[in-house]
Amino acid sequence: MSSHGNLFSWVGRRSCGVTGRRVRKIIKSRLDRAMANEEWHTIFSHTNVEYLKLWGSDHRPLQASIQNSPQRYFKPFIFDKRWLGKPGFKESVHGGWDIPSQEGVLFTQKVKNCRKSISLWKKSSSSNSEKKILELQIQIDLAQEDESISAEDLLALKWKLCDAYREDEIFWRLKSRELWFKEGDKNTKFFMLLLNKREQGIRLLVY
Repeated sequence: MSSHGNLFSWVGRRSCGVTGRRVRKIIKSRLDRAMANEEWHTIFSHTNVEYLKLWGSDHRPLQASIQNSPQRYFKPFIFDKRWLGKPGFKESVHGGWDIPSQEGVLFTQKVKNCRKSISLWKKSSSSNSEKKILELQIQIDLAQEDESISAEDLLALKWKLCDAYREDEIFWRLKSRELWFKEGDKNTKFFMLLLNKREQGIRLLVY
């Protein structure tokens, strides 16, 4: 299948002898592929495969997007309370709301402008846990192919990534208000489902 990303899906470190001493060399190879026959390509003509970051294993995960038509991206706007108090947020709201006064400008148009202004601000102001996880994934991905990085340093980066995921899990735990649940259990999805369920109940009460 058509693919994009770093095609060297496997990276390993091997010891070899050079001028009487042992050194560790990095070996890269494209071992992993996504395959399909002609009939599949006829039905799902716009399927593509992405080689993801190399941070959890010595093999890159492959993510296949199975489509029979070009993909269209639409992400709904969802307000996040974590934005409150962050630098630049208040200014983005004022900037979207204070459009030039003119006859016919409706309240809904002001809200729409605020949404656009906040969305632009949000791109440069990710939550701390989200940003930290992304940065560590990139660092680990680069370290996997850097011969100057020792196995111990690589392991230390992976432990930092585990800590970052733990911080993100604790955030969703607190947001879900399920304080009885033990920290450390890998159930971030569980907390998010609880949160969605609670918010849906609030909306029903309002309506």
